[in-house]
Amino acid sequence: MSRNPMKIIEASLSVKSFMLVMTLTVSFSVTVLLHAEPGDNVPRKGYEALFNGKDLSGWFESRKSNPKEPPSDEIAGWKVEDGAIVFQDAEDAEHLWSKKKFRNFVLLMDWKFNGRGTTGIFCGPIHLKIWDTRKNKPPASEGSGSLGYGKDRVVPLKKADNTIGQWNQFKMMVQNNEVTVWLNDELIIDKAPKKFNREYPIGLQDHGTVVWFKNIFVRELSWRESTGE
Repeated sequence: MSRNPMKIIEASLSVKSFMLVMTLTVSFSVTVLLHAEPGDNVPRKGYEALFNGKDLSGWFESRKSNPKEPPSDEIAGWKVEDGAIVFQDAEDAEHLWSKKKFRNFVLLMDWKFNGRGTTGIFCGPIHLKIWDTRKNKPPASEGSGSLGYGKDRVVPLKKADNTIGQWNQFKMMVQNNEVTVWLNDELIIDKAPKKFNREYPIGLQDHGTVVWFKNIFVRELSWRESTGE
């Protein structure tokens, strides 16, 4: 029995078209998987998120440097906007603190600010500073990431800030009473001594400066990691 040549050609083209579509689909899927990254405020493996990207549950306001959690969850000076915690400079604003406390840990945090003034991050004896690095006098000219003030101030090893208004990332490790800090993957503080005699909350500073924070993740170190044994 003879077969219609045109039908054979059409069938062959249909099979080839199907195979081409499947190849492109698989290739696209593999490419997407290889380049996919978790969304904002989704913790990487081994970390927990202190901020859920939606509201300020797990946080409270206080002017004190090492506060106890207040009975009220009312927060006046901070809000959530586009998946970030934003300081809004309300008249009765105060520092924003995590309800959870830490002693030996790794902290990841993305931040940006408008460059007007200064702000920072607290944790017990740590005051990690954020500066307007456009200024040509220290400490601002030395870069963000300095620790503390005055004669006890620890100066960053290098200036690693992105341009004002762009996102930056701090990575801070507190291990066995030593603090190491990276800014945008650059080592800026190397094992500065800071005495941690108990657990402390993470604090976002109210300094009258508009500042944004997101991707706030913490990994608590095990006993072996914290002691270095």
